[in-house]
Amino acid sequence: MTVGLTLYHAPPSTCSQKVRLALAEKRLVYQSQLIDLFAGGQHDPDYVKLNPNHVVPTLVHDLGIRCFLNGDERQSSNTRHLIFNLWEQIAELSQAMTLEPGDVIFSGTPGGVGMAMKPMTM
Repeated sequence: MTVGLTLYHAPPSTCSQKVRLALAEKRLVYQSQLIDLFAGGQHDPDYVKLNPNHVVPTLVHDLGIRCFLNGDERQSSNTRHLIFNLWEQIAELSQAMTLEPGDVIFSGTPGGVGMAMKPMTM
């Protein structure tokens, strides 16, 4: 099974516990990466690349995107290649409307389809 979510979290953190509970309720599988708050793990340079605010937890997505047209694969990419981060899109939309479980967000696509394909295919 491919895991598309990685949760960087700390067991004693209340916020981490809430995120773990939400993921469990939604039955979402994630890879667990523990952050040692007492050792300052949230200030580790590699972690700060993920979360410049040094906040725990951080949920990172790495989900595959595939698109087929008439049985031909037209796209094979990953959410990390989207122009706008999925979590930023959700945060922005949440300021303008209430998002409910099951809502669908059409977020666009990574490059390389339609006229951007090489060779160009319509």
